[in-house]
Amino acid sequence: MRYFLTLIIGIAAALSVQAQDTAAIAKAINIFRRVQAKSQQQPVSFEVNYTYSNESTPGTLLDSLKGKIEISGENYRSTLDNTETIRNAKYSIVLFKEDKLMYLAVNSKSASPADPLETLNTLLKGATNSTFSYQERNTIINVLFPAGANCKQLSITIDTVSKRLLSMQYILKTTLLMGDEMKNEVPEGYEEYAQVKASFYNYKDIPVNGSRFDEKAFFYKDGDAFKVMPEYEDYNIFVGTPGL
Repeated sequence: MRYFLTLIIGIAAALSVQAQDTAAIAKAINIFRRVQAKSQQQPVSFEVNYTYSNESTPGTLLDSLKGKIEISGENYRSTLDNTETIRNAKYSIVLFKEDKLMYLAVNSKSASPADPLETLNTLLKGATNSTFSYQERNTIINVLFPAGANCKQLSITIDTVSKRLLSMQYILKTTLLMGDEMKNEVPEGYEEYAQVKASFYNYKDIPVNGSRFDEKAFFYKDGDAFKVMPEYEDYNIFVGTPGL
């Protein structure tokens, strides 16, 4: 089942609800902001591994997804499966490599498809409470959500010494990963709730390199028309923001 990338792309919006202002959530957000500040001060790259299973059988994987993410200030670039996303101060660019499609839009400052820091920022604002435990240098934050919410449970592990996010684990409704043609339907063999785990590893500080996020490497504008650069000559452009 290859709707897993759809789940990762839509997860922040799907789980966002109105937060209650509690001291525990404020503490969690404060820890998260220190982690986010670290990535903004020093450009970083890291690898990510997503796994998906039924809630009752977490050891039996039904799908998985690996990729790499680079963050440099407000610039972001990720490759997951055959989809690559580039975000800079002005544009969001998504390359759907199998379909040979380049999607262009204004950078709306919303969460990028697989940006774990932006996703966490959204999720924490939608939580009702959180609890904390500690394991050597790691802080484990268990986040609680309102009854009936799409997400049943979220666990976040942070290395509080290096200020790096190590993992996130969700238990959420399986219907969130269905495409429009299967919305609100759970296929045979899949339970009502799924467990999704994201592991982040192999962190490396990288030099500042604006060309990695420059839209000029992908397309240019000829009058009112957008045209691809020669490297992407077999791609079609789809403009997602009217009047871009």
